[in-house]
Amino acid sequence: MRKFLRLVVVLVLLVLVAGGVLWYYIDAIAKTGVEQGATYALGVPTTLGSADVGLLGGTLRLNDLTVANPAGFKTPHLLAVRQFDLAVVTNTLMQDTIQINRFELDGVDLHIEQKAGATNMDRVLEHIKTKAGGGEPGEPDEAESGGKKVVVDRIVVRNVTAHVQVLPIGGDATTLDVEVPEIVLEDVASDDAQGVAVAELTRRLLPAILTAVITKGRGTIPDVDLDRLAGNVGDTTRALGEKARGLVEQVGKDAGGLMDKIFKPTKGEGGLLDDLLKPKTGEGDKKEGGLLDDLLKPKSDEGDKKEGGLLDDLLKPKSGDGDKKEGGLLDDLLKPKTGDGDKKEGGLLDDLFKKNDNP
Repeated sequence: MRKFLRLVVVLVLLVLVAGGVLWYYIDAIAKTGVEQGATYALGVPTTLGSADVGLLGGTLRLNDLTVANPAGFKTPHLLAVRQFDLAVVTNTLMQDTIQINRFELDGVDLHIEQKAGATNMDRVLEHIKTKAGGGEPGEPDEAESGGKKVVVDRIVVRNVTAHVQVLPIGGDATTLDVEVPEIVLEDVASDDAQGVAVAELTRRLLPAILTAVITKGRGTIPDVDLDRLAGNVGDTTRALGEKARGLVEQVGKDAGGLMDKIFKPTKGEGGLLDDLLKPKTGEGDKKEGGLLDDLLKPKSDEGDKKEGGLLDDLLKPKSGDGDKKEGGLLDDLLKPKTGDGDKKEGGLLDDLFKKNDNP
């Protein structure tokens, strides 16, 4: 009996010691986990000032999160968040999936810096697309599937300031500020009963915040800069899947035509490559070729006869009287033309560049 009691006492002491160690180190564990998760999600170094975990009250406060710039950019940071406040269901803290009842961010500071035709945000969004591109859109990365996951319905982001650098033609770089008082996101990560990885949640959140900046930036930021950012946000959101798109649509519901720029090309307007390569619609079901067709493909004439494209006019011989064929337009420029007898005179370019025999 005494041996059993001693065993019980030892086990209780071990639990107390383990609990004390966990209590003492829980803040450091949370800090390290946030830093590693955000660094992995965004592809740039991320640091956290401090973490304060309230095990009894089920609270978590994170202070001074800083996401560094990609290499080569000079602004103080890409993204900084002054404070996170979370309320969690306490008995889920030690489980694989943590239930979060409150998720609030306050004091978000963004720097969008231009350099050599790209921005620091472009680099990070490209990393996010790469991470999301390993499988179907929205499918978790293998490296994330075994870690802690979260279920959160609502996220509130307050006091967002974006410093957007624009490059006027012929002028110096100018930084314009955009203020977003509040962003409310519903149904953020409740798509799976098992929750989503923290890295995936981070990737979903960034395009939504950028969409709010785009919406608020109308009239302040030049259209060319907003359109470019909108296109990159759209590409990233499509790679992340329907849940990320849902968050962007919530934020951009009042953005008007900018949402078209995020998710689809303007109706009826093709890009430059469309003008070159894709057929354009003519009357009825008839489709006319792009510009390259005008150059390369034969065009229809009367009946079944087909005449060559524009390049044919330059390169291929044209029919003369009977079976005789005369050269194309380039022949007129480059090939010698027949004079009297066997004497051949130069083409039109010869007339320009050869010396005149007359004194």
